[in-house]
Amino acid sequence: MRITRIILILVFLAVAAVSAVQDAAGRLSTADVPPVLTCESETLDVSVKDPKSVLLAGITATDAQDGDISHRVLVTGVSRLFGDNTARVSYAVFDSDHNMATLTRNIHYTDYQLPRFSLEEPLIYREDEDITLLDRLHARDVIDGDITGSIRVSPANRSSYSQDLFITTVQVTNSMGDTAWQTLPVIQCNDPENAVQVELDTYLIYLKQGADFQARRYLDGASFGGDPVSLDNVTITGEVDTATPGTYMVVYDCVYGSHSGKSVLTVVIE
Repeated sequence: MRITRIILILVFLAVAAVSAVQDAAGRLSTADVPPVLTCESETLDVSVKDPKSVLLAGITATDAQDGDISHRVLVTGVSRLFGDNTARVSYAVFDSDHNMATLTRNIHYTDYQLPRFSLEEPLIYREDEDITLLDRLHARDVIDGDITGSIRVSPANRSSYSQDLFITTVQVTNSMGDTAWQTLPVIQCNDPENAVQVELDTYLIYLKQGADFQARRYLDGASFGGDPVSLDNVTITGEVDTATPGTYMVVYDCVYGSHSGKSVLTVVIE
């Protein structure tokens, strides 16, 4: 009876040893096998307002040893735009044996737009003053936010409209490699403080193609020496064709006795 019990114990240990060896062999045979990354679709539609976690939608990862490891997937990079508001996203995942799998797919930004410029005040300078623009010109991007620090300004050229009006070009590039260009009017005069002040409620606007545009709607006021000047003294020139995309310039001239002044509204039709 005692011998039988010993034999049974030895058999049990032998079976356990064989099982352990087979299990170890099985693990060794899959230890160098990388995980598998898959995605539901080749292109994912996203909003520029979506958090980075949205880029993981539809991505799954499985491993022969670890099973489902989708929670370990990382976004390793987003490329620059290469057309139709589309970029390429790179993914990576590691299993417990440090094997790596990678995957790339396209994302399409449904509400992306080029960076936009904004003006807080008119571009009016003295003739002996440097035209800096960056003290009042700003740029904002739907992905990067404020990118004013990336604005580049080209030298100004005299306009055919009048001797005191110049045209300059500004540009800014976002992290997606997209560059926005804009022409802007600059006014230079002998003594801006002694000129009639023509104020607009904005100096640069973006409108959709076909939108309604009424130039006088943007006229906010006129004054000289701190005293108001009737808006009837303001004449507006410049045509804006909202049916045709492009940049248009609307000039607001005001004459008050022997004094005059002007301001300019830049209208961008998209």
